[in-house]
Amino acid sequence: MTNINTLGGTEVTTLNAIEGNTFTDCDEGIGLGEGVSSTLVEDDKLITYLQENNDFVSCTDDVNDYRPE
Repeated sequence: MTNINTLGGTEVTTLNAIEGNTFTDCDEGIGLGEGVSSTLVEDDKLITYLQENNDFVSCTDDVNDYRPE
């Protein structure tokens, strides 16, 4: 069975310390919604931080960015 989205609903949220997680068999590991930010890294480095600090096993997409440009 494939999960559609493992971590979603991140609109207007401050993401900190999301690391060391394993996302398995999913279409999307983490979806970043409008208004999401982090105090650990700059906004333009958030996707790289999440990709480097979590494991995405057999996921179609590891991190998708839905924030407006």
